Amino acid sequence: MRLVIPVEKPILKGLQSYYLHLPKFIDHHRNESSACAIHLKAATTEGVFYLDSGECIGAFCVSGQKTLQDEQAAALLLEASERQNFQVSVYEIDPALVRFWAQAINARPLHRDLTSDITDLDRLITKMSRERLNGFIEAASHDGSISGILFFQAGEIVHARLDSSESPQSIASVRSRLSEEIKAKGGSFQVSTVSVPEESRTIPIDGTPLRGEKNRKPLDSRRQSAENGRGLIAALEELLQLVESLCREQRKAADFGALWRKAALQAADRYGFLDPFAKEFHYAEGRIHLEIPVEDRLLAAGILDCVQTVVASLGLKGPFQEKAAAWFAGHAALLNGLGFRKDPRGPTFGS
Repeated sequence: MRLVIPVEKPILKGLQSYYLHLPKFIDHHRNESSACAIHLKAATTEGVFYLDSGECIGAFCVSGQKTLQDEQAAALLLEASERQNFQVSVYEIDPALVRFWAQAINARPLHRDLTSDITDLDRLITKMSRERLNGFIEAASHDGSISGILFFQAGEIVHARLDSSESPQSIASVRSRLSEEIKAKGGSFQVSTVSVPEESRTIPIDGTPLRGEKNRKPLDSRRQSAENGRGLIAALEELLQLVESLCREQRKAADFGALWRKAALQAADRYGFLDPFAKEFHYAEGRIHLEIPVEDRLLAAGILDCVQTVVASLGLKGPFQEKAAAWFAGHAALLNGLGFRKDPRGPTFGS
């Protein structure tokens, strides 16, 4: 079974794992999201954690030639996050479907190597709908020019993906393209069934099982949340002032404003509040002003992302790391509470 994740409802996209303490990051999202998938992708390793109602109910990992699941997958991903940089994204999942997704790796073959001279995709879909399939149909043309997968729950198609497309497409679009191409070129179909147990196992994260309500942290009061938000903004203002100061020392002060706007524009697809055209985030004269509420983790991640881009574009990674060490140490508790990696040397930037 290949790794397929429903990406239609992103919560966060493209975070860099060297900023994160992964167990705390997972713990944060089990409290914030009723059901979600946390996707990690690096050059040689890719995996996913599935969270439901405060529990990690499944994990899946592909690393080189190894395919692992549940405890083994979780252990490998957590260990790898300490030495590799992952792109980390979080996607909301329909709570009614999250256990189905977590069990998809355990699918069993139902029909193998059906060919288009025996049936076509539309007839096969009709048959599987009538039989109330829980599972999926994999379809591919004989010449390899197109392939994709259709997921079913109780006979209804709930997700579809073309292998050649990274971006989400509608179920109708995927179905139509697969059907038309395979009718024209010939193809084959594989049907698998997924069994969803009434009670799912709980996967330990960092040695601690995440079990429902008893391990949940109480939600902060509005007052405490507001105080934390002000503290975070003050810390981020210090960081941006530090970058400006570094630019002045390197006689590149004039570059900061333009480079910041460019970095913010590049990051706007992941952090919408940073879009310069939306005018929801302002930084001027050492102060941050927000026109809309922004969740603390999202705010910190977006600014750190842009800082990384600006510093790299100026070739100042080394000097920045030296200066940032004191800032990072001084605000370690705040950042660690948000799930960002605690590192006394300061933020670690990729090469």
